[in-house]
Amino acid sequence: MSGVAILDSRNERLLLNVSRMSVQPDAVIRAFIAIELSEPVRRRLADCQQTLKRQTLAKVRWVAPGNIHLTLAFLGDIFGAKVDPIAAGLREIAAAVAPFEFEIEGLGFFGSPRNPRVIWAGVTGGRAPLAALQAQVAAMLVKVGLPPERRAFNPHLTLGRVKSVKGADQFMPTLEAMKPTDFGRVGADHVRLIRSVLAPTGAQYSVLADAPLAGQTAAPAT
Repeated sequence: MSGVAILDSRNERLLLNVSRMSVQPDAVIRAFIAIELSEPVRRRLADCQQTLKRQTLAKVRWVAPGNIHLTLAFLGDIFGAKVDPIAAGLREIAAAVAPFEFEIEGLGFFGSPRNPRVIWAGVTGGRAPLAALQAQVAAMLVKVGLPPERRAFNPHLTLGRVKSVKGADQFMPTLEAMKPTDFGRVGADHVRLIRSVLAPTGAQYSVLADAPLAGQTAAPAT
């Protein structure tokens, strides 16, 4: 039995072991595939969140800094029986892709200025190898029997979800002023299959599979 790390809803990694056998084939789990961030980038994003918090009374569900990640594929609810095929597919892809870097830069939101829904940090440099990796992951997921993703890949980091727009206009000037913020570069050297369990204190993540990028050249652009 192999252990996996637990990521809690704060900016910590708990040194707990969880047996892979705890994911039964007929169990339904919520999962996604992602690249994790470096701690310096997390700290800068956390500082940004704090700055925005001080500017508004709007009800925003801020993502805990330790849970901010770059999603390659959100799987939603899947059966536990899919974990091993997906993990094997990720490792096969990762073995042929070299580590690469991408830049986290800029702030924005989905929705309108009067009705923002999601506050995000953008991805700039390194989008080509990132998109190529995501395309391989998406194709693999279809091969293992998951439905294809219909939306185009739009790499970003979710910082918060606006639950009530009352007072949201208060942080719009700050958001606009911080648009060009450079949060730093992230070295992508692992892809992870992560389980998400929703709890009153926030989402708790467990890493079901880790796939190191071990190729000699970066993934080709598609």
